[in-house]
Amino acid sequence: MAREIVREPGLEPPARPGTIPPSPESSISTVTREIVREPGLEPPARPQIVPVSPEDVDKLAPVRKFTAKDGTVIPYREYIPASIGTPAPADEPELERSVSYPLVLFMHGAGTRGDDGAAFTGNIAFKCILSQILHETPAIVLAPQCPVDAKWVDTQWEETTHVYSPVPSRHMEAALELFDREIQALPVDQSRILVCGNSMGGYATWDILSRRPDTFAAALPVCGGGTPEKVVEASRTTPIWTVHGGADDVVPVENTRALAEAVRVDPAHKAEFRYSELPGVKHDCWTATFSDPEVMDWFFSKRRPDHAEPAATAVVPGEFAGETPASTLAAQNADSAGAAARTAAIVQTANAITDAIVAQIAATPALVRGGDAELRITLKTNVLDGSEILVSSKEGTLSVAITPTSAAAAQTISAALPNLEQALAAHAPAFHHVTVSVSPSKKEKTHETA
Repeated sequence: MAREIVREPGLEPPARPGTIPPSPESSISTVTREIVREPGLEPPARPQIVPVSPEDVDKLAPVRKFTAKDGTVIPYREYIPASIGTPAPADEPELERSVSYPLVLFMHGAGTRGDDGAAFTGNIAFKCILSQILHETPAIVLAPQCPVDAKWVDTQWEETTHVYSPVPSRHMEAALELFDREIQALPVDQSRILVCGNSMGGYATWDILSRRPDTFAAALPVCGGGTPEKVVEASRTTPIWTVHGGADDVVPVENTRALAEAVRVDPAHKAEFRYSELPGVKHDCWTATFSDPEVMDWFFSKRRPDHAEPAATAVVPGEFAGETPASTLAAQNADSAGAAARTAAIVQTANAITDAIVAQIAATPALVRGGDAELRITLKTNVLDGSEILVSSKEGTLSVAITPTSAAAAQTISAALPNLEQALAAHAPAFHHVTVSVSPSKKEKTHETA
């Protein structure tokens, strides 16, 4: 267990001429780690992480919309490994065997605010996270979006002290509700849930960690701020690496210094805590942080011991009478992975349909009030591309009729009906009764009439 405040030399760029280094009066103690290796034994240095392209952001993490129980609508982007709900490629045996994945909750900064998810295509930190999971660590990524006129945390960024609010902001509440839904709906490794964010998202990361101290395997808050007492409580069992530019002219570096010092003097602190202050760097310290392979490897390597999965038991042929043959064990594992993938596909289908319907209800005044109305929706998703939904309401009953594009989509939707009805009932409280039906697929109808 390390309680030192560690400034990692590999993360610090050379000081720029004319910049002011961190104040020597700061009470933060620093330790520079020197790694010495024998000649010829040095492993090849991993290159800096190259962010994915804006086009790849759209392909990998499409925009969806989530409606919270209080009616707040937030867009979000979500990357889900292709092996969830579909057979894994033959050259990815590790993915094929996996039953659960780490999940990264990414909280963006002020420059990525909006109402359509488009700004994520320019977010370097988000694009580096996507690059890391594509090339190194397969994971689910969830990135909610805050509107332009709001903040994740209601505080003044130029201040050096912040008072914790027992009630989260409206959009933070919606983001946490979305997060809670996804970690239950998807095959998430509960011991490897991670949270990170930059700038306004750095504040959000500290805030979320304070509200959910026993949830995350690691946190990476960058150039943000928080309430020291709450951070001390939350960080006692969660590994944290926090980074701030020493010359930040937007969010004062004193914010993170105060948090780091509070953790350093806390006698009950048990988890690893790292603070890297980048000399001469202004507000954008996230480019250096999220493109650094050492930081990303550290972040993705963490696992909560209180949520650890049981270790696999090796079976040695001939050691025990009546042992289970290896071929049988392999078949059982494959069945388990296949069942998890099917369950994930069903839940994703229910969520996609629910999100589309609830968003349209929110935009239709008559439906918001539970009045009589009718509307048609065409879904554009991987599984349900082109599927049609007829939504009608009369006398307090919401009726949903779905016409899939294929027999496979019809089968998935039919399996998702219980989840779908339950989700719609929770998100459409104006209706006394919800019914959902699935018609024959479009292809089947064409065949019938031919």
